[in-house]
Amino acid sequence: MIRLDFARAVPLTVQVLRWGLFSAGFAVTVWTYILSEELQHRLDALDWKQDASAASAQQVSPTEHREGVTTAPGPQVREVLRELGVDWRGLFVAIESSVTPQIRIISIRPDPQRQLLVIQAKATNGEQALRFVERLQADGTITDAHLVHEAHDDGDDSDGLLDFSISAHWTVES
Repeated sequence: MIRLDFARAVPLTVQVLRWGLFSAGFAVTVWTYILSEELQHRLDALDWKQDASAASAQQVSPTEHREGVTTAPGPQVREVLRELGVDWRGLFVAIESSVTPQIRIISIRPDPQRQLLVIQAKATNGEQALRFVERLQADGTITDAHLVHEAHDDGDDSDGLLDFSISAHWTVES
């Protein structure tokens, strides 16, 4: 009996080349998908920021009630619109990049109306507190930073840290 087999054996180098090209194509496809997702997130963030900027820059027109009485927007509405235009992420990134293991932030109280920032923190010593103030002002987002209060923690759970407060201004970028 004669057996005819028309299938040829594929050489090993061709098989390796096929799998290599397939793997490279798959990797490029996954990389392109991840990159497009990252770009879409950036675009969404920019759209949100642009909408917030437009809302804060736009003059709020008077509203009409059913009776036809026209009233101007209240101070609370103007305050909310002003806060929407603040670059909160940039502000908190500037603060976080200034923190070292020797500094412990207790509270951050921003006042967007006056662009005033009060930070309460603890430091291992006064020199670390002063360096923290210098690092806060390094990138230009936070300006006019100075120590308002400092005292040694003498409570029952005393850990020997220096309590201090900083007052500063920040630049608003919409």
